[in-house]
Parts: sequence; structure tokens; C-alpha cells
Amino acid sequence: MHYYTHHIKDFNNATRHLTRIERALYRELIELYYDIEQPLPTDNISWVYKKILALDDAEIAATNDILSEFFEIKDDKYTHSRCDEEIARYRANNSAKARAGKASAAARRKKKAPAKPRKTEPIEQNSTGVEHVLNTRTTYEQQTINQEPITKRKEKVEKETPPAAPSGGGVVDFNRRLGQSVFSMTADWQPSESFGDRAELCGLPESALNQPAFGEFKSYWSTRPEVTNSSDTWEHKLIGSLKRSALQNDLIEEQRKNANTPRTDKVTHDQSILDAIVGGPGVW
Repeated sequence: MHYYTHHIKDFNNATRHLTRIERALYRELIELYYDIEQPLPTDNISWVYKKILALDDAEIAATNDILSEFFEIKDDKYTHSRCDEEIARYRANNSAKARAGKASAAARRKKKAPAKPRKTEPIEQNSTGVEHVLNTRTTYEQQTINQEPITKRKEKVEKETPPAAPSGGGVVDFNRRLGQSVFSMTADWQPSESFGDRAELCGLPESALNQPAFGEFKSYWSTRPEVTNSSDTWEHKLIGSLKRSALQNDLIEEQRKNANTPRTDKVTHDQSILDAIVGGPGVW
């Protein structure tokens, strides 16, 4: 599932007694459930801890409490009735759209099918006994009465038909109109010399351009050759990717530093970080 509906009131009523960390972990478990579209495994619980970033003993214990309170074990899986209902509704909707798409395609094919050949005219037989086919072709005079000359009709169609819009659209056409060449991502692509100034203007120091993150960016977009951008647009995308990577690394490092902090102090210290996780754009 790429998205799901988050009912704010239902979520708040069900989790008002939880701490901020527990609410964040519950949200992570739900989103993991929707992402894989199936119950969570009980025989590989360490995988679940890793996927939701439960890094220390306190967060692992909180995760176990959430699983015990809001999930039910069936067939060695942690199941969630609300999630199962949403997944079933999502799949049914996709199936209906697929059926409608197939029906539409069949209708288009039927419309484009060649017309059936006309029935042959009956054969006349003259008095001599020699058969000949009835000539059903219209004369030139009949054609000119009911039909405009081909050259005039073609000229009329060309005048009435507006010029076709250029293909590509969006950012690609905009870059082309500015004279900027567009290309797919390659493994040997490098930012321009002015990239450092652009990154600093966006609040990202040039030191954040580490090779692993840069390599992962190129590796991902190299697998999508249908996506083309100008060099400036690729640099802008790279800055956004590096900022998200840096933010995630900072959150993980902050959680590791506070792993041995008492629970009450840790909750207060992590409030701003967890607000970003719980209060971010999302749905339940």
C-alpha cells in the first residue's frame, strides 16, 4: 500500500494513555503492517524491531507492550483487525479499477476492429446466358455531387486542427525551452562546481555529500531510465535526498546517545524529535 487513511480522532482516543515514545512506536508498527500488507511475524521479532528503529531496551520493551495491547496473535502472526479491514478495502478497490481498465481496453479494441466486408451483390444473367457481376461503382458525376474534392477537404481539416502540444510536458519541457539538456541518471554523473554554494544556500553543508549517500542516490535513479532531468534539477534532487539522509542519521544518533537516560528525562529530551515523527504528515 502506498497510502492509507489516518483517522485522527480514533487514533487519539485509542492512544491517549500512551507516552510519546509509545505512540510513535505504535504508529511505526501500523505503517509497517500496511507497507507489507500482511500481519507482523512473531518468529522474527528482531526484524520488526529493526524496521521500526527500536534501538534500545526501553524502546524494545515499549514495542512489546504495544504489540500485547493492540495486536492479536493468530497463526503465529501479530494481526490487527483495523489494518486488515483497510488492506481488504484497498485490494478490492484496486481489483475494481483493474476490471474497469480491462473492459475499457476491450471496448477500444472492438471499436478499432476492421468493418465486416459488404455482402456481394446478386449476379445478373442476361438473355445470352452469360453471367456478369453487377457494377455497383458510382460515377464520377455522383461523387462530385455528394463529396467535396479531396484537396479542399484536406486543406479544411488542416486549418481546423490545432497544432499538437509538444510531448514530454512538465519539468522536461520547461528545461528544453530554457535550452537545458536533459538526461537519465548515470553512474559517472558528478555535480557541478557550484553545487557547494547551492547546497549551502539550502541549509546543507558541503561536507554532507558523503560517498555512500551519493552512491545510493545515483544507484536508485540509474534504475529508472525513463526519468530525465537537467543537471540543475538532478542537483536539487540530490540536496533533498542528502537532507533526508542527514536528518535520519541525526535521529538515530540522538536516540543512541540517550539510550541510558532515565525514562522521564528521556521523554522530555526527545520531545522535539518525536514530535517530528508523530506530528508529521501521515495517516492511520
